[in-house]
Amino acid sequence: MVFGLCYQCIYRAGSIRVYQTILNDVRRHLEAVNALIEANGWLVGDHLSFADIAVAAMFFVINRAVEGAEMLDEFPTIRHWQRRVDELTL
Repeated sequence: MVFGLCYQCIYRAGSIRVYQTILNDVRRHLEAVNALIEANGWLVGDHLSFADIAVAAMFFVINRAVEGAEMLDEFPTIRHWQRRVDELTL
């Protein structure tokens, strides 16, 4: 949904490069978050923090887009971390 809507607007404007740039930026952020989780188990410190909750909420939205879900599926560490955040907050 999110990316699909962006894609439609960008495609109409004739700039597929902008769409690809968005996807590349999302991937870069996923890689950075993945590295933090692999190193520490959480984003900040050794326990759940507001940072984890905020980023998990952002990933929830990204996951609603086909492109976002496909990218998130490439990061099993993030998927596992999301489940842990959900278990502690829902």
